[in-house]
Amino acid sequence: MSLVESKAQPETTPDAKNHLRLERINCYVLLARYAIAKEECEDMLHLDSLSPTHKVITLQYLATSCYRLGKYTVAG
Repeated sequence: MSLVESKAQPETTPDAKNHLRLERINCYVLLARYAIAKEECEDMLHLDSLSPTHKVITLQYLATSCYRLGKYTVAG
């Protein structure tokens, strides 16, 4: 048995996947890729598995992206 086979693979929960997606959106915002971040936020808000905390964070990133893109009516 090799070392790779002996390690148990962690199960990825929907909450963990959503957290990783939020980390990716955060990177887009920090890199000033606001259009991509906005699209990712819109996609995430359609998920049923999104926790209330993740929903608030996603809305914050969406508002930030829209504001930086000049879409003030959406951001406000």
